[in-house]
Amino acid sequence: MFPSHFRLGLLSLSGDFTGIIAQAKTDLFTLKNRFFNLSVEPPELRGEGRRLISMEQKPITIVLAEDHWLMREGTRHILEKCADFQIVGEAEDGQQAVELLESKHPDVAILDIRMPKLNGIEVVKRMKEHCPGTEALMLTAYDDDDYVLALISAGALGYLLKTARPNEVIDAVRRVHQGEPVLDAAIAMKVVRLWAEQRGDRKSV
Repeated sequence: MFPSHFRLGLLSLSGDFTGIIAQAKTDLFTLKNRFFNLSVEPPELRGEGRRLISMEQKPITIVLAEDHWLMREGTRHILEKCADFQIVGEAEDGQQAVELLESKHPDVAILDIRMPKLNGIEVVKRMKEHCPGTEALMLTAYDDDDYVLALISAGALGYLLKTARPNEVIDAVRRVHQGEPVLDAAIAMKVVRLWAEQRGDRKSV
């Protein structure tokens, strides 16, 4: 059920619940600064500490798909502060997202799950068929077991909740671009549990 890159990560995650739970508690504590509170920016976004890239380095190209205008604007505002990011398209529904992905072939697609016309799961499936070089980072409010399993199986490499802080979103984009799986702490615990349940089911057969 789980792709090989997630199975390898789970072997280490399953032995480190303390750190995962601590991170989850930290995330709950910082909900007051959730996502759109840009008054406290990560160090790399502040003045002289802002990350710079050379003219020769190709920026990470991004397509952003989110049906809620305010959320899409807030995410774009965060990403535009990074000199190594380039937003090449924005979509307000799943069908528009697929069309953008097929025409732009970005490095990273940031996708919501519930969107009009096509949901995020279908977008990831079509993206992997037509744009295999694009990595999917889900940014969503939903953490249902079925969604998590379907998206990981479809090929999504990252899964963040909308409670994520700006620096977490920025870091996740860079990591999935490098081919590294990225999971929100709550999603990581859920994946470990689902993986353990599947192993138990196989052993009982």
